Amino acid sequence: MKEGDRQPEYTARDAAKEFIRSYVLRGDALQWLKESHMGSYNDRYSAQIGGYMISGYKLEGERRTRRKPDQVGVSKLEGAAVHQIFPLPELYREVQDEADPAKYRQGRLFSRP
Repeated sequence: MKEGDRQPEYTARDAAKEFIRSYVLRGDALQWLKESHMGSYNDRYSAQIGGYMISGYKLEGERRTRRKPDQVGVSKLEGAAVHQIFPLPELYREVQDEADPAKYRQGRLFSRP
């Protein structure tokens, strides 16, 4: 890496997409994900579809937020408490689009004779 180059920051949105990526890429339906209410709790992030999100557990200023089944909440990111909610259908489409590089290829500008 050259001096001055910076790696992009890992955001709560990135974590939410990472959480659903394997399910989207294997072809699981959006409706199935909504109904799953699944979660992932690991060293890098804590995320869940639907349900409740609590931050500041047993601490002053505890926040409890109810998520709809079509929302992904990220409550922890790389050891830090966060409290961000994202629309599941939007994340689902983004993961699909990122997996299809053909959508990002520029077509031929000039035709050859």
